Amino acid sequence: MTTIKLLAHLLQRNDVAEEEKLDYSRTIAVECDRQIDFVGNLLDLSRIESRAYELRQTRVDVRELIDSCVSVERHRAESLGLTLITDIPLDPGAIKGDSEALRGVIAS
Repeated sequence: MTTIKLLAHLLQRNDVAEEEKLDYSRTIAVECDRQIDFVGNLLDLSRIESRAYELRQTRVDVRELIDSCVSVERHRAESLGLTLITDIPLDPGAIKGDSEALRGVIAS
């Protein structure tokens, strides 16, 4: 939250270059995603502890799941100046599982 607050204040200044503003806004978006993930994990933990957490077993397209996770993580990597590269078979197939739980595992 401190990073988000600091960058939001910097964005309000008149002497910040457009490129810096764009970089700050990307970082804010990434940090907001991290906070959302954190809260979601806390909620999941609470559900697990209260035995209210249920896995929803459905057909999960592995490639679609990984592509979706990589898309989100790619933005985070780029904001850090990194390049995210994947090597996924063209058709890894499908599995039976809880897509949201799997997404959480992949994105962690």
